[in-house]
Amino acid sequence: MSIKGVYQITLFIKDMSVMVAFYRDIMKLVVNSPQDDYSDVNWVTLQAGNITLALHAGRKDNVARDHTPQICFLVDDVEEERQRLIEAGIHVDPITEVSPQVRFALARDPEGNLFSIDYNAHVSTE
Repeated sequence: MSIKGVYQITLFIKDMSVMVAFYRDIMKLVVNSPQDDYSDVNWVTLQAGNITLALHAGRKDNVARDHTPQICFLVDDVEEERQRLIEAGIHVDPITEVSPQVRFALARDPEGNLFSIDYNAHVSTE
């Protein structure tokens, strides 16, 4: 048996409405389910390319701030995406260039979860 790839990232969150709005409206992910009224639900899934991003609010007393996963978003142009996020009011660190083929910038969502916007010439965006 071998790993076939990432299919889901789960984030334990505090405020479902804020987090759905961020990932849907700012990061432009499509909500899979439920489609509306996030105030009383503990689980919302969004489509993030070939994987699912699951937001789980059922463990509010156990949000592990030090163990927050980093979500890596693949983009065609890190500079352009970084500027779009900054204009949306998100703090984004300066771009780090590992090589001309690999560049990324780190940021945090409204609840402090770490994510990155990555350009990697070795990975297809299609």
